[in-house]
Amino acid sequence: MKKVRPFLAPLAVFWLAAAAAAATAALPFPWPGWQLAACYPGCFCEGFHSGGVVQPLSTYSNLFYILAGLMILGARNLPAPDGRGNRMIRRRGYVAAYGAAVVAIGVTSFFFHLSLTQIGRWLDYMGMYAFVGLALVYGLARLRSWSDRRFVAAYVVLLAALGALWFAAPPYRRLLLGLLILGIVLVEAAAHWIRQPFRIRTRWLPAALACFLTAYAVNLADEGGAICTPASPWQWHAVWHLLTAASTVMLFVYYRSENEGSESR
Repeated sequence: MKKVRPFLAPLAVFWLAAAAAAATAALPFPWPGWQLAACYPGCFCEGFHSGGVVQPLSTYSNLFYILAGLMILGARNLPAPDGRGNRMIRRRGYVAAYGAAVVAIGVTSFFFHLSLTQIGRWLDYMGMYAFVGLALVYGLARLRSWSDRRFVAAYVVLLAALGALWFAAPPYRRLLLGLLILGIVLVEAAAHWIRQPFRIRTRWLPAALACFLTAYAVNLADEGGAICTPASPWQWHAVWHLLTAASTVMLFVYYRSENEGSESR
């Protein structure tokens, strides 16, 4: 029961969030006075439905991120696995930031899919940038032994730069996201190379990366029309949301498994 208790409050919050999400069906579409996204009306494969949520599967599947992020926030109160100790365990602020970043992906993506507005599109990217940027800066902080203050400063500067670049360099928006993910992998590879032995459960990193790459391949095939079926009750963009949410959990387990005093497994 002790292991379940930390997740009861996050689950209650999730069901409240799900109820609030369901209530958005009463909204009109399009939103009066809001600029529609440049990709409208072909932003995603899913065909339009009547009501305020015109692409329900692509919209409501963002609840996967919110659930994952809330469960990660609940993990702050779990004991260290096997006596392990690291920043993600010793300082709850890192877990809070990580979980909040995952929730932010879901909230911003939900807003975009719900509104299909240009500001929603920016928020959608910023949600992804916020999470991936956090993971990159966290990896650098561990590798270079940064202070908490330096970690926060680097993260804020990076996020501000990414937000500005979204407007300044539209063709490179997705490339920036890819470079951030590559940066995470390279930082972890450097940590394994420099810190011998690197005491962490390594298998969770390739698992997270494989889950993300599978999601990305599915999303590309869906966007390219290869597997797009607008009228289908099964939408591949929802699978993208599910798999990428799962990858954030796997990456969290990887970070949390770091041990400053035993061999990696």
